[in-house]
Amino acid sequence: SYQREVGGSTIRLKGSAEIGASTLRMDNVFGGDSAVVTAAASLAAPLAAVLRSDLGTPRIGRIALEVDTDERQRSSRLDRAWIAEPRPRAGDTVTLLAETRSFRNAPQVHRMPIPIPATATGTLQLQVIDGSTLAQLEGRRRSLEQARSVDQLVGLLNQARRGDRWYVRLTRQAQGSVVNGRDLPALPGSVMQVLGAAPGVVATTLDQDVLGEWELPADAVATGQRTIAITPIVP
Repeated sequence: SYQREVGGSTIRLKGSAEIGASTLRMDNVFGGDSAVVTAAASLAAPLAAVLRSDLGTPRIGRIALEVDTDERQRSSRLDRAWIAEPRPRAGDTVTLLAETRSFRNAPQVHRMPIPIPATATGTLQLQVIDGSTLAQLEGRRRSLEQARSVDQLVGLLNQARRGDRWYVRLTRQAQGSVVNGRDLPALPGSVMQVLGAAPGVVATTLDQDVLGEWELPADAVATGQRTIAITPIVP
């Protein structure tokens, strides 16, 4: 069938590939002038990473894929984000309100409960960020080289952020490491030095502790980000 390779369009993928005992998910949405090329690369890259790895010979099983195309660029923009409670306390649940506007030009306000840990102190950051931007930020500190088996590699690939949603993250500043794909926040400096020198361990720096993460789906390619500073009152 005909599908142009340039010009504004939207490509939605939904599929999976059986790799050994694991399942690689291939669900994402892409928009823009090069949506077709980007979507094709998103399918080829993870399979190539598995086949080219030195983690053993993977067994590739059934591959199923659905492709939905639209020759118009569909997007949903995050305009505002705020919390309903002006002075929350540690241990409270606050309400996040996020106003978005879709390609249909209809504004919509989403509500999401965000629990604040009872042990929270200092200033927290409540971030609403689109999947594409978050993937770029995380790509600087996450590497597929952290995998030590094919199953771990597939697990890291499945953590890829999706373009049709915003990620809501409650974070605080903390020094730590990402060790073999796992976040280890608030590590003492001595432990970080040992991990960095240990053979067979791939460690990169981590500058924040994620206290909670949620997803806010969009009906198209999500764009935009907002950050809210919260300083909970300690009872």
